[in-house]
Amino acid sequence: MTTQTVEKKTDRMAKARAAKVARGNELSELKEMVAGLTANNAALADQVRSIQAAPKIPTTPGPEKKLADFIKGMRPGETRDGIKEVRDTDLLSQEGAWRSGDIVAIKPDTQKGKAWRLSLKSDEPIYGTVLQYLGRTQDKRGPRKYKVHFKGIGRDGVTEQEVDFIQSGS
Repeated sequence: MTTQTVEKKTDRMAKARAAKVARGNELSELKEMVAGLTANNAALADQVRSIQAAPKIPTTPGPEKKLADFIKGMRPGETRDGIKEVRDTDLLSQEGAWRSGDIVAIKPDTQKGKAWRLSLKSDEPIYGTVLQYLGRTQDKRGPRKYKVHFKGIGRDGVTEQEVDFIQSGS
């Protein structure tokens, strides 16, 4: 055997040992990583179990159930006029609109004014309190509409063209 072959053989053996050590290091790193993942999974499983064991929060009834309950609470022949909140997305249409509590009077020369005047049999002005702003008519280009409670008549929807502004409610 020559010295060159012996050196080549020892080089190959040294490289093999180095590769074996490297594989051993990689293997130990993989084992550590698997152990860490196992610990994480165990912690997550404990959290899931605690969430599942927690008391359930009751959900609120949907609009259909609320409406059914509302109707059940009414007497035969009873009608109710509820006020719902209207959210007009057109902020420009709300600018300058009357607010809840403002005092208005129905114009006597309008159709409603004439009809109500006959039913009340009085020449006094018909005053009302604005309950809420409903929006604009005719695709946001028309006059503003309001729900108003008129003394002696009740609630009705009217436009700005049918009433005169009398006094601010605030």
